[in-house]
Amino acid sequence: MYKLRLTTILPAILLSLSLSFFSSCELETSDNGDLDGMWHLMQVDTIATGGINDVVPQRIYWSFQVRLANLRALVDGPDVFCRFERNENLLRLHSFYFNDRPGGDPALDETTAVVLKNVMVDSLTQTYRIENLDASTMVLSTNTLKLRFVKY
Repeated sequence: MYKLRLTTILPAILLSLSLSFFSSCELETSDNGDLDGMWHLMQVDTIATGGINDVVPQRIYWSFQVRLANLRALVDGPDVFCRFERNENLLRLHSFYFNDRPGGDPALDETTAVVLKNVMVDSLTQTYRIENLDASTMVLSTNTLKLRFVKY
């Protein structure tokens, strides 16, 4: 009689456990390819003059995961989050927020957007051309600047 109960109950327990594994969470995957990860901005080139600026000492990092980016300048700030969209050879950054959990992660507006210049962003909606993107290097450009990153 004990064996009968065990053979009846065991499949029910296993079925319940397997269903809970499949229904407990949803996994969101990224189709960002080589863009995902942390990037260190090494150099900013001025297109009009051909000038080259080594920005390694400013310790500027951009990180991408799924549809969220974190842009940080460790020396002069800021530390911000934003949404991004990647289409073919374009990268668009938008919807910027300060990384300030105790303060509620306030959104940047036209007045506070000036801090974005420290992470090489000119406006609250910024589009870059992706000139190169592979597992170790990324080159983004606007009409005036070319940004050269290495994967960190």
